[in-house]
Amino acid sequence: MEAIVWEELKKKELMRAFEFCQTILKSPLTFEEFETVWYDEHNDKNGLKHLSNMCMSIFQARKASAGNSFEKYVELILTKANIHILKQKHVDDSGKIYSKKPTTSSHKVDYIIQYVLSDNISDSVIISAKKTFRERWRQDLCHIDKCKKLIYLTNETPNDTLIDSIVGYNTIIVFPEATLTSNIWTFDEFISRMKQFQQTGGYSIA
Repeated sequence: MEAIVWEELKKKELMRAFEFCQTILKSPLTFEEFETVWYDEHNDKNGLKHLSNMCMSIFQARKASAGNSFEKYVELILTKANIHILKQKHVDDSGKIYSKKPTTSSHKVDYIIQYVLSDNISDSVIISAKKTFRERWRQDLCHIDKCKKLIYLTNETPNDTLIDSIVGYNTIIVFPEATLTSNIWTFDEFISRMKQFQQTGGYSIA
């Protein structure tokens, strides 16, 4: 089910991009029309900057869209599994959860899965959803000693060195077609574990 949901979201994203390009380029174009589209910038008469700026804008938008699609995918599979989540919440140094950024030092987490209703992450699992890792995954380690478990979700297949680094902090890493171990899960395993975690905690939505 999870793979199907992800493919559906990617197809919708592709269709949006296709329709956007059709609107701009009015395909099919003559060479003169194409030239007008790419170099139509009042302050760049020779077309020296407009082409590179447009390409940069397109790729930045694509990168942001890919990240957003992955987050929507995560939310969708959790919702379909009846797993209640708190999303984009600020957590301070004591583990207290805030809806808005507090005046004290805090860090925003992607998702919180609670064992019982609480305003603290002490009985919760923190979920960090990363389309790609780079070095950003270290940011969430500030909460590792305040919650029950820190779990990283990604749609990429990390290399062995990165996996060893992440699970070395006693975290869980989840990605498609993973080889199941105590610290490496597939998305199916993740959903199963989180359902059990929340159900055995007697979690109820007020």
